[in-house]
Amino acid sequence: MTDDPDRLAQLKSQFPRIFEHSKIHWGLEYGEGWDELIGTLCARLGTILAETPAGIIELHQIKEKFGGLRFYYELKNVDKLHAAQIAVATQQAEQASFGICEACGEPGTQRNKGWICTLCDRCAMD
Repeated sequence: MTDDPDRLAQLKSQFPRIFEHSKIHWGLEYGEGWDELIGTLCARLGTILAETPAGIIELHQIKEKFGGLRFYYELKNVDKLHAAQIAVATQQAEQASFGICEACGEPGTQRNKGWICTLCDRCAMD
């Protein structure tokens, strides 16, 4: 896991609509291997929010927990249809994280290294 302010700044720059109301106080609490997954999720959320101009997503936390992605947010001014689409997109990304190495982005599996994490064979050896 990392708390790299440059990675968070890059996401904010790339997805301003997603991060403009962000309340992420602890930075990004996941490894760089999930950066592409998070980018794909943010792009998808941006597409959904484009259909609801007054809609706001407040991100509270993006982290790893028990080997999987957790994406905590609150919606404002978003109708039920778009809220459901956002929930599905988030759930799909969270589910996909269990097959992606958090460290490098290659295919991975859940491992117990004193804590549960999702890693590829090579990263699990480190």
